[in-house]
Amino acid sequence: MDEASAQVLRDAFEALEDGVAVFDADRRLLACNARYAELLAAVHDMLVPGTRWEDLLQACAHRHVYVDAAEAQREWLANVTGTDDDGSKRLDLRLADGRVHSIAFQAIRDGGFLVSRSDVTDRRRKEAEAAARAQLAEAVLAALPVPAALYDLDRRRTIYASPGAVALMKSTDEVSELIRDPADWDRTMADLRRDGAVSGARVMLAIRNGETIPATLDAVLAEIDGRPHALVVLCKAHRDTDYEGLLRGVVQAFPAPILMTRAKSGQILFKSPEIDRIYGSSEHTTSFWVEPTDRAAFLGALRRRGEVEDYRARFRGADGRPFWGAVAARLIEYEGEEVIVSYSRDLTRQMEIEDELGRQREQLFQNEKIAALGTLLAGISHELNNPLSVVVGHAMMLEDEAGDPEVRRHAGKISEAAARCTRVVRSFLTMAREKPERRERADLDEIVATAVDVAGFSAGAEIDIQCDPAGGLPPVEVDADQITQVVINLILNAEQAIQASGQGGRIIVRTMPVSAKGTVSVVVEDDGPGIPPDLATRIFEPLFSTRAVGEGTGMGLAFCHRMIRAHGGEIRLDPDHTRGARFVIDLPVRAEPDRPDDRAGEVTGRTSTARVLIIDDEADVAELHAEVLARAGYDVVTALSAHEAVDLMRKSRFDAVVSDLNMPGPGGRGFFEMLQQEFRDLMQVTGFITGDTMGRASQSFLAEAKRPYLEKPVTPAELRDFVGRLLADGIPR
Repeated sequence: MDEASAQVLRDAFEALEDGVAVFDADRRLLACNARYAELLAAVHDMLVPGTRWEDLLQACAHRHVYVDAAEAQREWLANVTGTDDDGSKRLDLRLADGRVHSIAFQAIRDGGFLVSRSDVTDRRRKEAEAAARAQLAEAVLAALPVPAALYDLDRRRTIYASPGAVALMKSTDEVSELIRDPADWDRTMADLRRDGAVSGARVMLAIRNGETIPATLDAVLAEIDGRPHALVVLCKAHRDTDYEGLLRGVVQAFPAPILMTRAKSGQILFKSPEIDRIYGSSEHTTSFWVEPTDRAAFLGALRRRGEVEDYRARFRGADGRPFWGAVAARLIEYEGEEVIVSYSRDLTRQMEIEDELGRQREQLFQNEKIAALGTLLAGISHELNNPLSVVVGHAMMLEDEAGDPEVRRHAGKISEAAARCTRVVRSFLTMAREKPERRERADLDEIVATAVDVAGFSAGAEIDIQCDPAGGLPPVEVDADQITQVVINLILNAEQAIQASGQGGRIIVRTMPVSAKGTVSVVVEDDGPGIPPDLATRIFEPLFSTRAVGEGTGMGLAFCHRMIRAHGGEIRLDPDHTRGARFVIDLPVRAEPDRPDDRAGEVTGRTSTARVLIIDDEADVAELHAEVLARAGYDVVTALSAHEAVDLMRKSRFDAVVSDLNMPGPGGRGFFEMLQQEFRDLMQVTGFITGDTMGRASQSFLAEAKRPYLEKPVTPAELRDFVGRLLADGIPR
């Protein structure tokens, strides 16, 4: 070893905190550091290389360095010089000046040994004091009439438990095991470390006989052996427990879902039986929430405001299925921590009612819009009815009587246009009152075929409209014209969507056989752009249109919906069809066969002799109706008011009476009252023609009178059939 390395070793040797001396195999001193010489200052002159270990100890004894060596020198020397089997030994020696040295011997490889010496006076004094305190604590704890214990906080174990505590313990000597909830113990010990004392902490004890009892925990912090210890005292609750037990009993018996939970952990402290019925049995409310983020948001709102009134979220029920619920809660402090007192409600039934009320409100809103629209349409129709009746009647008569083919052709054009206007007006009225105009037995396949043919005339060549009838369908009782118009509307809507988007090019109209609910169906399907989901719920609303301004009225699908519903059926958009749009119409199957009209042919032979009175305040209309009936062979008289008609009836006999309903003066109602008073025999052969079946007064009168009526505009054929039925009603049975 070079000199530099040797010097490093010497410096390290001198820097040691303990005194160290090295002896060779002959037990002679080789070297010691300054600290060793300092600790043995009384024999400093002998601490030179070559001094024998025994001579050094002998000098210490003679010079009264050690207390024990003075009285029993030989025994003391034997004790100090002896070593254990492994060549090592450690012992404490008390010095005459009161100090205590801890000496350690350790054999080395060449047969020598190393001695280390340290002054442990202060350490031994503290250890003695700690031992004395521990003995005192044990004595105090043993004398306490309540369960108590000394607990090492760092090592997490019980040092001593009093007889009272041991009597409560189940199978362990750990006082912490007495606390039912380990979290309560950990929280209390953390408070003790922070504050130095804990007073009156409420805990539940799980005792030897299996019971769970309430108690309070008091503790103080004490340092023993340099480590923190807890002196713990447990007291069974008495008066407060009685009150707490009463409170628990009230809460558990309460017929509403009441909860008391720890805010941080969600642990349930109290709950009523209704909680288990709603959420199932659980010790923590964290399992109640479907989404943990909902509970976090709930706690955030609760901590900001201290309370929440109606916090809605999805919870998991006792059966494991999610449901919507609401929580009203308050945040309080209980035993030094945040606790939530809450009341829960299952909103399933309430939300079903709210949804149903929402649907009813929406339906009422739609009905109100339809009613307002119907009033407007009825007013317009009423104003058009009289002039339109004149146009329709004269055009048809001109077409029948004209000898010039060109005149007949022009009259036919006028007649077709007038008939179209008539259908428009009647469609307005029909949609406004939500009743089919007339129902008859019809073949649904024929209706669909007609609609496809009509729509095909206006469709572009690039759109393929296909008809796929099911065949063999039972008849339906419908207004065939209206159902045909509904199907045409759906086809034209599909055509317009395809042309506007440039997507798709095929429309398929098919009928479906009888379903389990007793309906047959019409399906109108296209491969166009479809209807966006956010608009699908509004397509049947009146005045709602997805087309550009000026391209659509928003009445087409509303008309379809109203007509199909009036027939007892249903129209819907199929949500499962994603490649375009698919509308499905369900119509009930006709339940009874047609009954033959037992009065058919009864009017035969009376036409030429029947005398008919026409009453209408519009002279053009009265004259038209008179001319139509006169050409059919009737003897017709006209009157422009109810009073004029009564005067005529007093002077002459009539076989049938056809009266306008809305006229100046007494009107149709007043005229019918005059019949009841003076001409009761004519009531059975009286009928009405009206352009205002939407008015409440008109509806009320027609329902009371129970007399047949026609709606304007009236075609010649309709008028002739109407009078024929009146005459048939007047034939005695």
